[in-house]
This record gives sequence, structure tokens and C-alpha cells, in this order.
Amino acid sequence: MQQEQARIKHEQSEVERWQLSARVQVDDVVQALDEALRLIDGTSIGYDDLSEQERRLLNLAIFDDFLIEEDTDRLTIQPQREETYVVLRQFADEVMARTDGASGRQRR
Repeated sequence: MQQEQARIKHEQSEVERWQLSARVQVDDVVQALDEALRLIDGTSIGYDDLSEQERRLLNLAIFDDFLIEEDTDRLTIQPQREETYVVLRQFADEVMARTDGASGRQRR
């Protein structure tokens, strides 16, 4: 009976270590994804500081098209997000919402 209890206690501690390890890995992935999305959202880099080639690559990665409307006294440009970016952003928001809810941490 004592051996069985010791085995169960050992297995339970293994499960708890795996669970903690998985949480740490998820946190690392979410942080990396958040940083990548912040980068391509343009909130952590100065668009004007990029070279022409860098701006072009960034635009190709994020935007599918730009709708340009010309009014009598102004020009309006509406960027249309690339579908891959839209899906990735939704996925990131869902993962972060689940992770934040499960761990109780505040979102940055």
C-alpha cells in the first residue's frame, strides 16, 4: 500500500512538473508571437526609419491592397490587411485571451 502511494505521489509530481513546463513554453510562445505581431503592426519600429526595401517588404507582409479614395479636397488611403496577417492576429488574440484567463496575468 505504501509503495502504491509513493508511486502515485511520484507520478503526480511528474504531472505537475510537465504542466509547469508546458505553461512556461506557452508563455514563451505567446511572448514571441506578441513581439512579432507588435513588430509587424509597426508599434515597435519607426516606419520612417526603415529603408525603402524594408518598407516594401513590411507592406507586402501585412497588406493585400490599398484602397485610395480621392475627394475634392483630400485623399484617403485605406489599407486592406493580408489574409494571413488577419488569421495570425485572430489566432494570437485567442491564444493570449486563453492564456491570460488561465494564468490570471495581465495582458501587455
